[in-house]
Amino acid sequence: MVGPSRPRPGLGSRLSYNVRLPCRLDPGRHDLVVGFDFDGCFLPRPEDPPFVVGLKGIAADEQRFETGLPKARLRAQAGLEAVNVARADGVVVTSRYSAGWARRAYGAPPERTAVVPEGIDPGRWGLNGRGTESEGDARRSRSGRRRRHGR
Repeated sequence: MVGPSRPRPGLGSRLSYNVRLPCRLDPGRHDLVVGFDFDGCFLPRPEDPPFVVGLKGIAADEQRFETGLPKARLRAQAGLEAVNVARADGVVVTSRYSAGWARRAYGAPPERTAVVPEGIDPGRWGLNGRGTESEGDARRSRSGRRRRHGR
């Protein structure tokens, strides 16, 4: 596994990582190459192994809510994500919402796009799957406000 040296690198160090990646990675030694977001966008694209892009968020969608430098950064990321999607054998997103954005913004073909939800159990968080507390998990405090039991 090859990845950035810092757990949460900024855009500059992630770009630097991606520029150096072709020298660090021999795709012929792997069964599959997965790039998250724009990671792997500068790799040469041989026939083998397959290249899959995992979009954890769609920068083209996120940039709509920003201004100034954050918007510019996300716009640049969106351009690189589009390159990855165009080159990928498959695209993995975490929701139908993201699949729609990947299709509209990057041209992700539906037949090569898979929705794989995050491994989150809404029941453990007291949610019923619709973003609201499930019935037995909410308790009332003495003030009458709802609060979660055990937190």
